[in-house]
Amino acid sequence: MKKLTITISLLLLIFALLISCTAPAAAADDAAQTLYSLGLFRGTGTAANGEPIFDLNRAPTREEAVAMLVRLLGADEQAQEFSNAAPFTDVSGWAKPYVGYAYAKGLSYGVSESAFGSGQNASATQYISFVLRALGYSSQSDFRWDAAWELSDTLGLTNGQYNAQSAFTRKDVAEISLAALYQPLKGSDITLASSLCASGAIKDEALARRLLGEGAFSADAATLSELEVHFIDVGQADAILALCGGHAMLVDGGNAADSSLIYSYLKSHNITTLDYIFCTHPHEDHVGGLAGALNFAAVNTAFCPVEDYDSDSFQNFKAALNKQGAAISTPEAGRSYALGDANVTILAPLFFDYAEVNDLSVVLRIDHGERSFLLMGDAEAQSESDMLGFGCPVKADVIKLGHHGSDSSTSYRLLYEAQPDYAVISCGANNAYGHPAETVLSRLRDADIKLFRTDMQGTIICKSDGKLLSFTTGRNQNADTNPTVKPVEQAVYIGNKNSYIFHMPSCGSLPAEKNRVYFDSRSQATDAGFRPCGKCNP
Repeated sequence: MKKLTITISLLLLIFALLISCTAPAAAADDAAQTLYSLGLFRGTGTAANGEPIFDLNRAPTREEAVAMLVRLLGADEQAQEFSNAAPFTDVSGWAKPYVGYAYAKGLSYGVSESAFGSGQNASATQYISFVLRALGYSSQSDFRWDAAWELSDTLGLTNGQYNAQSAFTRKDVAEISLAALYQPLKGSDITLASSLCASGAIKDEALARRLLGEGAFSADAATLSELEVHFIDVGQADAILALCGGHAMLVDGGNAADSSLIYSYLKSHNITTLDYIFCTHPHEDHVGGLAGALNFAAVNTAFCPVEDYDSDSFQNFKAALNKQGAAISTPEAGRSYALGDANVTILAPLFFDYAEVNDLSVVLRIDHGERSFLLMGDAEAQSESDMLGFGCPVKADVIKLGHHGSDSSTSYRLLYEAQPDYAVISCGANNAYGHPAETVLSRLRDADIKLFRTDMQGTIICKSDGKLLSFTTGRNQNADTNPTVKPVEQAVYIGNKNSYIFHMPSCGSLPAEKNRVYFDSRSQATDAGFRPCGKCNP
């Protein structure tokens, strides 16, 4: 498969993917705008329409980085009294108050006794050091100043995306600064956001709570709004509803025949507005029921990796969006969005020229306190390989397996990197594809992963309080969903979906697991267009 040329900007996007999973607004412009609205960030100028220009792609100098830190702390006015507090001779006039304040407070130091290194570009570890010191940590006892990301990753301020070689821009400053608001001060359960509100540095606490969510005002994850992830039983299809703090997100909508089911499901949960709809890819078993959802609920933003597709189901989806005055937005890997106190990050697709439409699938990561979910759509081996190759953060507590448990997805390497405790497979009972594949079930057994299946258990609901996870199922809560030996004897006949020949289970010419179709009767096989094997004469 030929890929698009990977530009330097795309590499930077992927390797600088995510901010801390505790902050709900992680897209760079969202982070900057949120901080700006709270008076904690400034632009470099003003556009013709009066909006600030954030200049996020430019590397900040050390004096700019310190100025941004001081503003993050709401100390802009106080800093004016510290213009002569630092001994450095290379600081620009405008920056002297900020450098002086930071120096006097022990938040930053120079590169020598008389030089601050003002014109040098700031590095990730330098700014992370500044922020850690602002949170009360010491580079003498708590962390190494030249490897500050080590403590930062442990605290959850950052998420493994920075090292000594990382490119660093004003975008990164905005993202780290926003994440810092969710961090408790050292030795305290008071977050930086709470501290700034208490001191008056953030003047509008109601606005801050609305923009940041309640998770920014308590270090205890148990105070987060509960997250519910509903894996809706739509047969051989996908539909996932996530709810948190009065906000809702729908990921796929099942087949077209499921439109009424999705409509009723939203109605029964009183979901009249969807913050986001994700059509992971345009196949009918994912886009089919989204028109039904849009007939009941309004949507704020709808994502899909393609803007058009030649199918009635996709055209119905577009028509339902148009009726609401909405349009399809292209998912951008690395961007994150708030869902109440949860954070939703797009991990894939990384490219848009995959030969397999399934590899175009949007892959989502949901973070909620200490817990995380990985929703794989129908992503197959190539997309998985690309995500892992670019270092996407796939580690999660719960994984919704790709492509209904097909062996074209869920590689050993993905499971090794994700290390989930729980897996969910959305598939139909006795489906014609033989999903889930025994090879995938075997991988789950080898990794000791607890499996839930919609074909055996109906709709599956996982709830998170930020620390603990609980599962409920529509039926068969305690079913053995992944027996050591596949109960082949339950299938009277086994077909080959390539040759359209069906066999007895004891036949020596059975197809590979990925090519099998199971039938309960001979008539079911022949009605499906399959003919009997000449060897076993079923």
